[in-house]
Amino acid sequence: MTSINELSAAAVAAGYGDHFADVYDEWYGGQDMATEDAIEMLSAYAGVGRILELGAGTGRLTIPLARKGHDITGVDISEAMLAEFARKDPEGLAHRVCGNMTEPPVDGVFGLIFIAFNTLFCLTSRDEQKRCIASAAGLLAPGGRFVVDVFVPSRTMRPGLRTTVLEDGQDRTRVQLVKHDPHLQLLFVDLLVADTTNPPRIYPKAARYMFPEQIADVAEAAGLRLTDRFLDWHGNPADDSSPRNILIFEADASAAS
Repeated sequence: MTSINELSAAAVAAGYGDHFADVYDEWYGGQDMATEDAIEMLSAYAGVGRILELGAGTGRLTIPLARKGHDITGVDISEAMLAEFARKDPEGLAHRVCGNMTEPPVDGVFGLIFIAFNTLFCLTSRDEQKRCIASAAGLLAPGGRFVVDVFVPSRTMRPGLRTTVLEDGQDRTRVQLVKHDPHLQLLFVDLLVADTTNPPRIYPKAARYMFPEQIADVAEAAGLRLTDRFLDWHGNPADDSSPRNILIFEADASAAS
């Protein structure tokens, strides 16, 4: 695996969409985060305002929200991901924009902005993550909500390499190798896939995790207020031992748009 540093992490992250676009929905589309509960919670927070998803990928949340009648835009930097998005939304119900979520190329303000499925961690430097959150804060209407969905890494996770077998079936095996640098809060992941119909393949990705309190500090510095912290899309409360956090922030209702 590549040695861990911010430059190499950024290079790996830049190719994420090209590597994963054609397998993303198959591998990750069945996770509980993509259930109707997620759609219902996000829809409720949006009200009748415009919605912006940052890191929309193949549109597995953006498109269902558009089909519920919301005016929603999905931003993603990967043209390969957006091509899958377009294929799944032939009616063009959702708006698609190719761009970096650190500075989304969109106009106007939004009642809801959200980042789901750990996508904030695809930004592999602290500066990028801060700029992303600050940009989101600047695009929110007064009283608008910013929702961030992330896994919470173990605080005892050690540096070095860890190997996990994700799938070991008769027709396909998937093995995940994770290299961790706790100082930079960086993870390098290689997914090794072998099946009966293709040569072995490697799918690389990189992530810079943040702990919930770090996200909250950055959001509050950008003028947002943490109002809720959930374990899941059912609205169960999270605590300091929760493996996942859905953080709900609110923009100042008295601020000028």
